[in-house]
Amino acid sequence: MATLAWPGFDGPVSGSVPELAELWLSRCTDRPLSSLSPALDPAHLPEAVAPGSPVALRWLSGFPVPLDASVVEVSTFRGVGKVKLRAIVECLVQEAVDAGGAA
Repeated sequence: MATLAWPGFDGPVSGSVPELAELWLSRCTDRPLSSLSPALDPAHLPEAVAPGSPVALRWLSGFPVPLDASVVEVSTFRGVGKVKLRAIVECLVQEAVDAGGAA
């Protein structure tokens, strides 16, 4: 169980990493991914995106600060479907928890 504090929510949100990712995917699609946690470095791609991959290159060409992108924007990249998008958000939630972004 993880707990994260997200802007716009009445308080910290708790759940498993997949549950928190689903919540972000359902309610926060227009927010920058960096707002998922202050513990995340907005200048780094999520670990779920291989450096040098076509997705990484597309992402970096549109967003020099990768986590300034929102779920909606990332979902427009060729090569990012529902499964990849979920994996990216889950990875970011896990990175936030691991980095001490839990409330």
